[in-house]
Amino acid sequence: MNLANSLAAAEIVSADKAIAVTVDVLGAAIDVRDYDGVIKLCLIQNNIAGTTPTLDVNVVESEATGGTYTSLSGGAFAQKVTTDDASWIDVDVAQTKGFLKFNYNIEGTSSPQYLVSTFIVGVKKYRK
Repeated sequence: MNLANSLAAAEIVSADKAIAVTVDVLGAAIDVRDYDGVIKLCLIQNNIAGTTPTLDVNVVESEATGGTYTSLSGGAFAQKVTTDDASWIDVDVAQTKGFLKFNYNIEGTSSPQYLVSTFIVGVKKYRK
């Protein structure tokens, strides 16, 4: 498959749409079992408030939506501070347990807050 066909076949699936992160939170489950090959896990963040704020985001995985989630190997984003940022990590779906969540951990003083959006970009195994 050439690049143009790959891009045309890619789907964007929103995980957490523009959520305000003010405390540690675990995002919504994403079922990646129907995807093929490498997917992109994308994070867009904007620091809104706080003194010396930090945001750590890592991806956790499970074999079931409501199962026990553990850290995904290679699923940590670089720590975010006050600079607005967009970043992504590549993950081979075959190396996951099938369900992913974004895990947000926030630190800082003076009520730190980030506006965060996360999504995945990938190609499904079986396209219509």
